[in-house]
Amino acid sequence: MKSGLIPTSTSPGRRSTFNGSYAVIRGLYSARSSGNGSRSQRTITDLSPNTTYHCQARVRSSDATASIGVSNYGGSPVTVGTTQAGWTSLTFTFKTGANNTTADVWCGVTSGAGDGYFDNFNVY
Repeated sequence: MKSGLIPTSTSPGRRSTFNGSYAVIRGLYSARSSGNGSRSQRTITDLSPNTTYHCQARVRSSDATASIGVSNYGGSPVTVGTTQAGWTSLTFTFKTGANNTTADVWCGVTSGAGDGYFDNFNVY
């Protein structure tokens, strides 16, 4: 299990960490992505080829579609999102390709000008 994976690299838009109970499920920090197209990404390594993995994160939105997803694992990109203002659990599965041992997991805003908040990001 790869737990606590708050992705770290960013694309256009803002990504930052927050401390404070309004934006955190557990611990001291969560991630925020602001504005359509903004996202943070992390490449996870040491995956097994031809293996199904599950991804879960707690997500909330403020005037945006807050999404999580995966790409570059040997299959089609997967994206799930929410517009819920309260913390929501988002999950999806993906299966690595015959020669793939890495995957790019990400969190971000896929529509709207608002913010997405992300915590407890896990792949197992």
